[in-house]
Amino acid sequence: MRFKKFSALVLTAVMVSGMFGIGQVQASETKDWAKIYLKTLKTMDKNDKKISYDLIYVDNDDIPELVVGMNSYWVSVYTIYKGKAVPALDHLGYGAMGNAGYSYIAKKNVIYNSNSDFAGAEYYQFYGKISKGKLVNRNKKELCIKHYKDRNGNGMPDQNEYVDNPLYYYGKKQVSKATFDKYTVSGTKKYIQGKLTYSQIFKKIKKAAK
Repeated sequence: MRFKKFSALVLTAVMVSGMFGIGQVQASETKDWAKIYLKTLKTMDKNDKKISYDLIYVDNDDIPELVVGMNSYWVSVYTIYKGKAVPALDHLGYGAMGNAGYSYIAKKNVIYNSNSDFAGAEYYQFYGKISKGKLVNRNKKELCIKHYKDRNGNGMPDQNEYVDNPLYYYGKKQVSKATFDKYTVSGTKKYIQGKLTYSQIFKKIKKAAK
């Protein structure tokens, strides 16, 4: 899936849902998250060796998120919402156009994705978060860094339009780097990818369920 299309879908989710905060975690969810994830794992193919798993902490509560995916191809991230395991990221592909997959900043509720187009002349950045079981954009508009000035308005770089210093955009509006940086989130990014086999993740969660 091309990043621009994915970003548009996320922006739509923001406008429809109006989600800008982290939902409150119920006490029962804090206690029973492992049992809930065990039920989810039992619906998956334990014999598929291409699928790997992990537990990560995206937001700042004590409930981990469950990673399920095929590294370098697609990834899903399950979170606990209203007593159920729901996919905040559902089989999102690594894609083409320079898309290197998804990463997160632990305990800050940040999920990050970047994508380039026109051989790197455009560089898109997405900062999302999990809110009420869904992945939504932290910003209202798209973040893009361009290495050309689209003087003829054709939406793509021409040979005489490349510039020495990058141009920063929030949506269609050109902004300063300082303004652009206000829409980003600093912190150490870690790739969202599976590291454990089905057997390993099942044993790990089962232990936590006791």
